[in-house]
Amino acid sequence: MRDALGHRIPGRIAFMIAILLLVPLDAHAQDDGGAGGEKSAAPKSPDASKKAEAAGASTKDPNDPARFGEIIVTATLTERSRDLQPNSTQLKDRQQLDDVLASDIEDVLRYLPGVTVADGTRTLGQSPNIRGLQGERVLNTIDGGRLTFSSAHRGRVFVEPNFLRSAEIIAGPSSALQGSNALGGAFNMRTLDPSDILRGDSIFGMQIGIGLQTVNDEFNVSPIIAGRLAREGPWNNVEYLFGYTGRFSNDIALGGNLGDIPFSALDRNNAIAKVVWSPTSVDRLAFRYLLFDAKGDQPRNGSVIDPDDTSNLLVDRKTRQHTYGIEYERRDASNPWVDLRANVYFNDMRIDETVASETSPSNGQADKIDYDTFGVNVYNTSDLATSNTLTRFTYGVEYYRDEQEATRNGGTFTLFPDGRSNNLGLYAQAEIMLWDNLVTIVPGLRWDYFDLEATDQDSRNDNNLSPKIGALVTLDDEINLADGDYLVLAANYADGFRAPTFSELFISGTHFAFPVGPPPAPVGVATFIPNPDLDPETSQSAEASLRFKKGGFRFRGVYYRTWAEDFIELQLVQPDAMLGPPFGLYQNRNVANARIWGYELEVEYSFQNDFRIWGNYSYVKGTNETDDQPLATIPPDFANLGFDYTYLPAGVRAGFRVRIFDSQKRVPDGEFQSSGYTLYDLFMEWRPSGEEMPDWARGFRLTVSFDNLTDKAYVTYQGTPGHGFNVSAALYYTATW
Repeated sequence: MRDALGHRIPGRIAFMIAILLLVPLDAHAQDDGGAGGEKSAAPKSPDASKKAEAAGASTKDPNDPARFGEIIVTATLTERSRDLQPNSTQLKDRQQLDDVLASDIEDVLRYLPGVTVADGTRTLGQSPNIRGLQGERVLNTIDGGRLTFSSAHRGRVFVEPNFLRSAEIIAGPSSALQGSNALGGAFNMRTLDPSDILRGDSIFGMQIGIGLQTVNDEFNVSPIIAGRLAREGPWNNVEYLFGYTGRFSNDIALGGNLGDIPFSALDRNNAIAKVVWSPTSVDRLAFRYLLFDAKGDQPRNGSVIDPDDTSNLLVDRKTRQHTYGIEYERRDASNPWVDLRANVYFNDMRIDETVASETSPSNGQADKIDYDTFGVNVYNTSDLATSNTLTRFTYGVEYYRDEQEATRNGGTFTLFPDGRSNNLGLYAQAEIMLWDNLVTIVPGLRWDYFDLEATDQDSRNDNNLSPKIGALVTLDDEINLADGDYLVLAANYADGFRAPTFSELFISGTHFAFPVGPPPAPVGVATFIPNPDLDPETSQSAEASLRFKKGGFRFRGVYYRTWAEDFIELQLVQPDAMLGPPFGLYQNRNVANARIWGYELEVEYSFQNDFRIWGNYSYVKGTNETDDQPLATIPPDFANLGFDYTYLPAGVRAGFRVRIFDSQKRVPDGEFQSSGYTLYDLFMEWRPSGEEMPDWARGFRLTVSFDNLTDKAYVTYQGTPGHGFNVSAALYYTATW
């Protein structure tokens, strides 16, 4: 079977698509989300459409979440439903994270089209891959604060999934609003608010959870409390939330009884604190603190299974990240000119590593890496309305500063040069909704300036303009669709860019050294040399999509093409004259231009209010046009299929999932070629319900999740083996007073 563009579709994925396309289109069931079962994650603050009505615009709601699906906040910095975004977005809400009892980034991002997880099965190394781009080419944020830490294979995203309220993916360049690192997309996370625990006018609430998972013998405990300072009066406007999650695990078991991943055990102690004050009905001030603390032995490159005594030493690693933030919002529905947001944040990252290999001459070597980020982001949205047109302007300024310091055995550590960067961005966007929202045009532009410097090195500064323009046509009455149904045609063009990192610009020193044979054989050395002349990476992307809803049926499809320039790659620029590769001088250089293209399909069908069938399919290909080789980070064709059932009288929910990955043979010469595989997952949830159930018992929730039911032994397209059969179980109790 081939798709409309003539590409071959693997047999098992074609079978899944055929089943989904046989779904009838005349169902009349309550809709509750997009493909993959997303539900509305609309913030509790006033809806943006109310401001439009107050400004005199049409009362036809352009952004009704019950009609257009869940709300996505970060793609346009305003609250727009997912099907009314010009570009492609994805959402995971709290319920979906609970269904899989998410414990790491792979769990958070599982089942999303166009999204895979890079850098291994070990928790600390995982990061998102969006449409074949990963690492520093994907921006990660939490509560609007940037997570910019980048250090070889030591990980980039350190977060406790139990504290997340939602996770949003923006696919494709989004630098026009979010600046550097959003070259390939963005992964934006939001943490829990006190209101997620409290109910109604309750003054105190708690959620206590205890769980386990068998694949690594993990035991976890997660108490959270929330409350208001008073039931009535001025102190009623002050809410708080405090939580802790401890996860204590052993080595991760591989599928097929192939043993364990050595040195993958990890202990994590994580905490969250948040205080929210609403001094008036339109003002909100939130203070937040997050702690991520992890300890365990693992190879320096955690994506590699076994450590060695030369280039991938075993280390005792301690990772600790403190995240602080203050958010202010002023959202006055009666004032169309002011919808103000301000976010001030500070991240303090510390990694301590001590070589723990007794047979290595580097045993006992101690590295310390400190990485701090301070940032401020302020933006406002103003509405200008006429009888049938609404124009929404969003404009803002962002500043952030990164600072890195590192030592080795108390001295200089040139592999992680001491450095500082200052980054400034100015941005503006217009959402022009014409003819009662029949047509929406979304242009935007951002200017960024960055300055990087390191001790005893030449500084590097540059600036970049990132434009975008999107368009939507929303049809319903025009094509005689029933109330609540619609057809949306969307197109989007966007630029992205990524400034070079400290390490790419200023890295120097010995990468690895080892003898090429028994004594007296010479020792081969690989040495880094700095390159302060690196240019930013840039990309241009265009996509066209269709979103359709009829009754309980929903379809989304998108085709995209991305052109990227000046990819930064580490190259062997001068091989050792006597020993040859891999020994010699290495330097980061702008060497590669790339082209990425593909499409994503999502289908969902809900019926009888209790059943839902959904699925998605992702096709992406990428070529390094400089040397006419495939890109190494492109995933194979993959698909997800799900069936969900809800029986409210008994408080039961259940879901069955299938993950299908094709083989990946289109790789650079000499690189790993993966085989295809299929994984089966299942979850079940029970909440006591029924008229005879006492109120105190209704707070219990039992969730059991089964991953890789057949204990399949598999290796991902990036060469890392996946975990085996896993049973996760958790019992939660929630109560409010």
